[in-house]
Parts: sequence; C-alpha cells; structure tokens
Amino acid sequence: MAQENEKIYSAALIIIGDEVLSGRTKDANTPYIAEKLNDAGVRLKEVRIIPDHAQTIIDTVNEMRNAHDYVFTTGGIGPKNLLEYLKLPNVQAAGGSWMLPKSKVQAGDWQAVTQLCREASELSNMKELTQ
Repeated sequence: MAQENEKIYSAALIIIGDEVLSGRTKDANTPYIAEKLNDAGVRLKEVRIIPDHAQTIIDTVNEMRNAHDYVFTTGGIGPKNLLEYLKLPNVQAAGGSWMLPKSKVQAGDWQAVTQLCREASELSNMKELTQ
C-alpha cells in the first residue's frame, strides 16, 4: 500500500496478436502481469488487445506511453520486426517466446536455445549501430 505522499505509478498492457483477437490463443498474461505489478506498487490501469499490424502497434504504444508511467507489451515481436521496435525511442529491450520455444526447452535442446538467444542478442545489439 502506498504511503500518503507516495506516487502511485500507472501501467498499461498491450497484448499484440491476431491469434488472441481470433480466440485461437487465450490471454494468460494479464492476470500474472497485473498481480506482479500490483505487488511492486504499480497499478495496471489499461489493457488493450490489438492486431499484428505495425502502424497500429506503434500508434498504440505512443498513445499509451503518453498516458501511463509504464507500458508493457506481449506478443507481436519476432526476429523479423525486432529492430523496428528497438528503433522506437522509449523501447529499451524486447524479447519473446521465439527466443525460447517451449518445444526446444521440453526436448532439452539447449544448443538450439543458446543459438536463438545469441541471434536475438545480436539483433538487439544492432540497435546501437542504427542510432
């Protein structure tokens, strides 16, 4: 619980994915993220589900960052569009399930997991080169 003069930070969550909008994938992230943010003293004030459309994502991130202290996203980011996200001024890091596929973990294919993480790291490092 916040002290009387303590600022309460607000957060927004953007869920990106046509698969969520179609019902093919169920959102399991919102309750988990809301609970963890609440435990950290941050109030989740808004959640939006949007399609996998680059301009919609950019517009929504920009709108939300102007309204909230923190903006979190889930889904929609992969190796093909990572650099596009990292070029946004308020984005410092990005990742996703493409870096750690469940099938590779379950199979114990740590060599493949290591390689995917190495590739993601190399892509992330390109942000510095493009600025």
